[in-house]
Amino acid sequence: DRAVYLYGTGNGSPVLWKSMDSGNTFTARYVPKKIDEWLVVNDEELIIGCYDGTSALVYMSGDSGQTWFPGARAGKGIITSIAVSPAYDRDGVILAGNAGGEVYCSEDSGVTFRLLPPDSETSPVQGKVQVAFDSGFTENHIVYASGDAVNNGICRFAIGRSDEWEKIDGSLPE
Repeated sequence: DRAVYLYGTGNGSPVLWKSMDSGNTFTARYVPKKIDEWLVVNDEELIIGCYDGTSALVYMSGDSGQTWFPGARAGKGIITSIAVSPAYDRDGVILAGNAGGEVYCSEDSGVTFRLLPPDSETSPVQGKVQVAFDSGFTENHIVYASGDAVNNGICRFAIGRSDEWEKIDGSLPE
């Protein structure tokens, strides 16, 4: 009884299509803007990253996309990845990476996002960022980021403890 979601258009507007019968029938769920990145948290909860021309916006839905909470600003770059913590249902922590090498974090279930680290002017991560949580995040608060630029490597950051991203593997192939 798992939901199946597809993204496309309907009547010229961006739409998430939901099926509860293994893809035999779909119901349209209109979204606020064109989706750049999305995450299905569970059958009902969705997170989408959109771009309005100047800012990245993260929208949340808890009812399969029938309604959307207002988009929280998450920087100025197009969102390229979204992840939720291993204990998201309890802690509400979300990461969003963007095409400008930045990582944004929400610790309030997507109501607000802040840059990691908050006072950073540059990031060692370059290009389109992919984000991930450490499996022990609940205890260690460690997150990871990697970009698609040549020789980028993987960086680590401990939320609440780190002042900057630490490069932990600069030897990945091109």
